[in-house]
Amino acid sequence: MYSRVGTTSLWARPFDLERLRFGEPEVELADRGRAVHFSEVGTGTLVYYDKEPATNKVVWIDRHGEMTTALELGSKRCTNLDLSGDGEKLLLACYENDRHVIYLAHLQRRMITRLLLEGNAQTPIWHPGEQTITYSSNREEGWGIYQVSYDGLDGFGDPELLLERPNPVYPQVWSPDGTWLAFQETHAETNDDIWLLPVDPPGEPIPFATTAAEERVATLVSPDGRWLGYATNASGNFHTYLASVPGAEVRKKISSLPGGWNVWVPQRQEVLYMTEAGQTLLSVKFPDGPGGEPATPHILFDLNNKLRRVTLGMVFDVAPDGERIISVVRVPPTASRLNIVVNWFEELKKRVPTGEP
Repeated sequence: MYSRVGTTSLWARPFDLERLRFGEPEVELADRGRAVHFSEVGTGTLVYYDKEPATNKVVWIDRHGEMTTALELGSKRCTNLDLSGDGEKLLLACYENDRHVIYLAHLQRRMITRLLLEGNAQTPIWHPGEQTITYSSNREEGWGIYQVSYDGLDGFGDPELLLERPNPVYPQVWSPDGTWLAFQETHAETNDDIWLLPVDPPGEPIPFATTAAEERVATLVSPDGRWLGYATNASGNFHTYLASVPGAEVRKKISSLPGGWNVWVPQRQEVLYMTEAGQTLLSVKFPDGPGGEPATPHILFDLNNKLRRVTLGMVFDVAPDGERIISVVRVPPTASRLNIVVNWFEELKKRVPTGEP
């Protein structure tokens, strides 16, 4: 008797002790609709407990760390989010049925719509103007970055290929004027790298951060498009750097604690970045703008690892007024219930015959 990972059922099959093989049939004994843990005590008594599975939800978090629910996600395991400029629509990459899919959430209506896209669709981001959604997908022909038009309601056009690469690629952020796209590429020799793709006018990808170290999460772009932030572990731990566009000729470290996820807050001349250890959110002010020297980072709050972790895109985004961030948190399972079934052997013999008298 056993349970399967990812299911909520108890199963049983006959087992031949001499040949050490399973027999038939395999029988589903019970589907509890929730996580199951059990033990058979050897006297014909079955003891098991079940509990409601963990769920997920989208939350707003203010600058004091207080959370309010924006949208219930149920069992959907979603990350890689990107908030629209009006703060009302949220793109999410979710994992379900052994594949990555993209959802669009309408936060005011508390509704969520799945985009019907081919392949494993990941790391969705808004194009400036928010009439196009950019994402990555690994189809049979290989990896690519695509974009699909969006009519502002729930209508989507046909996907258009922006870039095709032999290695995994993930869009990170558009320049404010939409002339270039920062993307992350995973390469066998140089690990994770950051590249810039000229789009208007079109051109070949430009290497931005392509060392032997890992460079990733290039989601921070200044309002004038002249500075791009990313995370690298060149010094051992991941830290956030701000570098000049297009070739990172000027680079400055802005994080004091190791961390990778970052976003620019235009209204405050500020960068928010989050540590990997404990998920502490810090603020870094730029009194003279992104080209000036950063002020000393200061801690806003600590989330104690409540957020879902990602390495390809953003684990949080910032509201238009800069007063709140939005993210996905895991809601722990509810209390368990203990169940005891006596004379279990007789029931098991009826349900799973072994062929023996």
